[in-house]
Amino acid sequence: MHFFNKKSKPSRVRRAITGMFVASAFGALSPLAIAATDFPTKPLTLVVGYSPGGQTDNIARMVATRLSDEIGQPVVVHNRDGAASTIAYRSVAESNPDGYTIMFGGTSAHAIAPILTNVSYDSAKDFRAIGKVSTLPLSISVNKSVPADTLQDLIALIKEDPVKYSYATGGAGGIEHLTGELFKQLAEIPELLHVPFKGGAPAATAVIGEQIPILINPLST
Repeated sequence: MHFFNKKSKPSRVRRAITGMFVASAFGALSPLAIAATDFPTKPLTLVVGYSPGGQTDNIARMVATRLSDEIGQPVVVHNRDGAASTIAYRSVAESNPDGYTIMFGGTSAHAIAPILTNVSYDSAKDFRAIGKVSTLPLSISVNKSVPADTLQDLIALIKEDPVKYSYATGGAGGIEHLTGELFKQLAEIPELLHVPFKGGAPAATAVIGEQIPILINPLST
């Protein structure tokens, strides 16, 4: 997960985030000149491209609390889910470049979507990276009705009856979706339906409720 904002002048937000994360060695931050000390003078909006309750939203809310303490202004998390967070990215790209709107994004919308689809923003030109926050492992899991205790068990079940199985993710075109397609290739599974949701939390809920048998999601969700 990374912070991005619409390209604008350097701000106190970047310096606050530097203080929050550089000691934890989460990633190098681009050096910028010191900006005016009267920023920010109002609340900031931290845009999350997924629904509440998922791993991106959970981390964003922890970061928002700490960032608010650092800069002395409220940081409001705004969930704009759908289309693997590309809707949220577009809204930030079109926002006023005054430093008050920040994107809490990741690989799916920033790197994958611009290659696979015709998005209305340019990741390299429309955004300025502030800092890396976290790296999260993905997992493949099943609901309790699926009689598989190992990945090999699951592969055997799918090959026996591929029409019976499908997998849920937090959105089409995201890293989870690509992981599912890679899983199909590596396991030589000819058919496995992908069911996209508007975030990791609703995808997990559908699998727990036995509406979908398989979940591909960040382990933290």
